[in-house]
Amino acid sequence: MRTFLLAALLHVVSADFTLSVGFTDDMVLQMEPEMASIYGDAPLSTSQIEVSVNDGKSVVETVTATVFADSSWKATLKPKPMGGSYLITATCKSGCSGLDSNSSVLVLQRVTFGNVYFCSGQSNMALSIYFTFEIPEKTAEVLSGKYSNIRTFMYGSMGGAMPSYTPRYTTQVGLTSWYNISYSASIPEPTDKGHVQVNPFHSFSATCLNFGFALTDLLEREGKPVPPIGLIQSAIGGTRIEQWIDNSTFVSCKNGTPAYNSNLYYGMVTPFVNTTVKGFLWYQGENNCGEVMGNSMTKVGYGCYQVAIVDFWRRMFSAVEGTTNSLAPFGIVTLASFGNEGNPQNMAHMRWSQTGNYGTLPNPVMPNTFLAHAYDMG
Repeated sequence: MRTFLLAALLHVVSADFTLSVGFTDDMVLQMEPEMASIYGDAPLSTSQIEVSVNDGKSVVETVTATVFADSSWKATLKPKPMGGSYLITATCKSGCSGLDSNSSVLVLQRVTFGNVYFCSGQSNMALSIYFTFEIPEKTAEVLSGKYSNIRTFMYGSMGGAMPSYTPRYTTQVGLTSWYNISYSASIPEPTDKGHVQVNPFHSFSATCLNFGFALTDLLEREGKPVPPIGLIQSAIGGTRIEQWIDNSTFVSCKNGTPAYNSNLYYGMVTPFVNTTVKGFLWYQGENNCGEVMGNSMTKVGYGCYQVAIVDFWRRMFSAVEGTTNSLAPFGIVTLASFGNEGNPQNMAHMRWSQTGNYGTLPNPVMPNTFLAHAYDMG
């Protein structure tokens, strides 16, 4: 698996020297003890790529990237301490004929190291904080400087899917930016034909952001160091769990719906599996609520798929030793009562299936997992 993930890092040969989606100014890379990675596309499989890390005073690390047969490249950094504001430069040293000097150097500014979390699911996760009751208070807190440790990256949106039926381990599809929320909350929001054009803070996932707020508050109360927190949102409304796993994992469970399988895993998860993360957050289930809930022990239905997605994502993100932990924390939000899509008779079974049919997390088939219950929210 580890060799395959590196060798298959991209399926499209690029004529340009690029960083993959998710690598922009102001980003958060995973801090120690894990190793963070930077990756993209090179013009040729024989190109030579060098990545340097400058802490603002001097270059603290230089890495020669591995360039693969499909012309993708990847550089893995030594573990870095919490914080900092780094300048990271990727340079195409050779095999870049036809590119001008500006195109052969890629620069990331104001990069910091902290804990990175991958937030995914359907509309439950995609719902923006703009539509929550607490938004006036939270916006005021953020604008006052509270939660300045949190930065966000939004890939796709409620209805803005980027599906694929082949893996996109690196891609230029859906390019967007990282934001420190102290800045993004201050971006003006013009009204166009009666519709407010919400800024990147207000459009970000309420569930994902509230996790970041709660984690920051907890560390502060306990008097512990508060690291930068990087939140990656990749969530699409109206989707099913089968869409967020690969084909081989899909067929390992019975009673799935083939018409829906794998297209969002390949399109919206694979671009990040080479990104080192601290943990995962998952909030989904409404569009599966009318189906077979099943049981993880008999490999049937949602109970099987819930266990499978935890195991599969962990294996893919941790395929390179020393990056994402193979037992990285995985949080699951149970469905609120109104989230049954017209199938209230299945709600208890859905929540049971969200635990792999054990009724609690963690459990023997879902170690180092946790639940956030939403059953009292309507």
